[in-house]
Formats: sequence, structure tokens, C-alpha cells
Amino acid sequence: MANRNSYLITFSLEVTKLRVTIVRLDNIMKFVNWVAHDLTKLIPLNTLLLLTIYSHSPPAHAQNGWQAVTEVFPPYNFIKDGKSAGYATELVERVASNLNLKLQIQFVPWPRAMLRAETEKNILIYSILRTNEREHRYYWVGELDDISLYVWQLKDQDVISARNKTDFTYGIVRSLDDINISFLTQKLQVSNDDVISVDKGSQLIGLLLKQRVDRIVMAENMWRRLRKNLSSRQQSKLERYMLLARKSIYLAASLKSDPKDLQLFRDAFNKVIKNSDVEVLKSKYGID
Repeated sequence: MANRNSYLITFSLEVTKLRVTIVRLDNIMKFVNWVAHDLTKLIPLNTLLLLTIYSHSPPAHAQNGWQAVTEVFPPYNFIKDGKSAGYATELVERVASNLNLKLQIQFVPWPRAMLRAETEKNILIYSILRTNEREHRYYWVGELDDISLYVWQLKDQDVISARNKTDFTYGIVRSLDDINISFLTQKLQVSNDDVISVDKGSQLIGLLLKQRVDRIVMAENMWRRLRKNLSSRQQSKLERYMLLARKSIYLAASLKSDPKDLQLFRDAFNKVIKNSDVEVLKSKYGID
């Protein structure tokens, strides 16, 4: 069998009954030029020329060049020493390894990641919140972690009572995109004008401690990570006000992809997630 760089080209010439077979052609364009310039001089115009090119190809999911897109969202996905890292990243890499697939992972702005997953084929996206609005926009491969979004506030009730309770300002992390604003507007009737977005969770807590916002929206898993950098006094100032939403983050894929490939990814994910090593992986990244 010829390798993927080799070609088996067969010509069937109806009139002359001539059959030419060329194996391991390294420069197909040179041969095509020869056909166009020289061979046509020998073959009448009414001769039927059939050209079939055969090549040995890898499985579909490898041939089509699957890519994964994500954002910096520790401890699930981030960059360390110039390399992809994180709990979710390692799970995704294990899934790809299970399929003998060399996966390219790209860190891009979150809106661009979602756009690519919605408009291109053979795109994996993680760690993405699964919501009713997104349910039919992606193929959901598997759950990476269960995260809950809470509204946090300062314990100092004098600070809270000093403002009109219908005039609270809220802080959110921009990397979780507009879905958090939807939660606020739908459940708490918060106006978009009363929401301040930041890029990092540490900035979010800073807004609240400095009283630049009245409340913040923060996932429980983010709190577990960020509280390690807070003093006991700072931690004692914060409290959960309410559960805003109980959500899970997922590995998902573009719907434009081959359904057979999508099922392969789901099967591989289920196999990886059931491995006992996953608990060790969670411990490695401080995920309870």
C-alpha cells in the first residue's frame, strides 16, 4: 500500500485501449503538464480520459484536523511555561490520546472561541457552560465539572443598608461572557447599566472589598482558588448572598462535524472520565 504522499494514477483510454499506471509520483503537477502538452498530441479529441487518484488516508477525525479552542480560565484551562495546562485541558488531551489524535489547542478570546465552534467543523470547545440557550448550538461531549454561581456581598450590613436595595451594582468576570448578565437580568431584574465586567476573578473580589460594587457574581470553584490569596480578615468580610445558578462546564464540539466523529469523542470521554486517575487529577489542580 502506498503511503499518504504516494499516488496510484490510472488512465483508461477508450479508443487506443492503452492503460498507463504510474506509482509513487512525486510531482503531480509536472505529470499533469505533460498530459496537457504532450499526450494530447497522441490522443484524438474524442478519446475518453478517466483519471482516478488513490491515496492512503488516516481515520476521518485525524485527516480533518481537529482543533480545540478555549480561554484562560484556571484551574481548568490556562498556560504554564508556554504550554497548555489545567484540569480540563488534561482531560481533553487524554480524550484525544484515546483516539490516537494529535490535537491542536488554541487559547483565544472567548467570543471568538464560540464563533468558531458554531461556524466551523471539527472544533472542540471547553470549558463551556451548558445552558438552555446553547443547548442546540453545540454537540455536548461530556461534563467537565459542576460549578455553581453565587452572588456575594460584604457582611457589613451598614454598607448594604446605605444604598437603595433596588439600585445595587454588580461585578462579573467577562470571561464567562454575557450568560452571567442574563442570570442577573432574569432572576434579579438587574439592569445592564448596573453591571461592571472585569477580566479576572482577583479583580472581581477587589471591586467588592473596595466597595466599588455592591455585589459580585462568582463561581464556587473560583472562590476556592482565590481565597488562598486572601487574608483571614479579607475572607471574613465576604459572604454568599444567594445561589444564582447551578451550572456545569462541558467539553463540546461543533455541530457541523461528522456525527460519527462526534460519537467517537463522546465514547472516549466517557472512558476517560471513569478512570480512577481523574480523582488524582482533580487533587493536582485543587478541584474539590
